[in-house]
Amino acid sequence: WIEEGEKRGRELGILEEARRMVMEALKTKFNSVSNAIENIIQDIKDRNTLSNLHREAILSNNLNEFQLRLEACR
Repeated sequence: WIEEGEKRGRELGILEEARRMVMEALKTKFNSVSNAIENIIQDIKDRNTLSNLHREAILSNNLNEFQLRLEACR
């Protein structure tokens, strides 16, 4: 039971850090991010999706472009 809880805690920590990195990239590049985008990112529970979104945040030319890519991930 304890090992299972520790594993789950690590997974949650990794997801939270991945979400934070996506948001930090967006805020650094575009200065502000809508609550709608932030809420969508907070709901994502897949590490690979968050990793891809981090890359997209860096590569997108504007926030609308990122939002289209975000919608494609859903």
